[in-house]
Amino acid sequence: MKHNLYILLIASFLPLFGCNPQNGLGLNESASVNSLEDLPENPLLLNAITMSIHHKDSSMTVLYANDLAYNYTKTSEEGNYPAGSVLYLVIWQLQADEQWFGANIPGRIKKIKRIVFLDDDSV
Repeated sequence: MKHNLYILLIASFLPLFGCNPQNGLGLNESASVNSLEDLPENPLLLNAITMSIHHKDSSMTVLYANDLAYNYTKTSEEGNYPAGSVLYLVIWQLQADEQWFGANIPGRIKKIKRIVFLDDDSV
């Protein structure tokens, strides 16, 4: 009986000490847009069209689009975006994920390129 009491006490304290993440599972702030600088909008809040990982330089690229450009890509295979379309190419440096061994996550943003399609078929 006394033996069962010890096991019960140990089992009740294990959840308190078993899972204690050092930095939690919050927002990856290093991969976020911290200041918009010259950007009129946060590209990370737009629609993602495609992404790629470049193993050679350990980077990741995502192509984002505003609603007009995003809807156009769903209906057309051509690259003639309508006037007012905006595309953003965001490139991150990859870093090791502290939560999952062997996984990589976006680190700091290396570059953001903005492409705006104007009325006269120019970029």
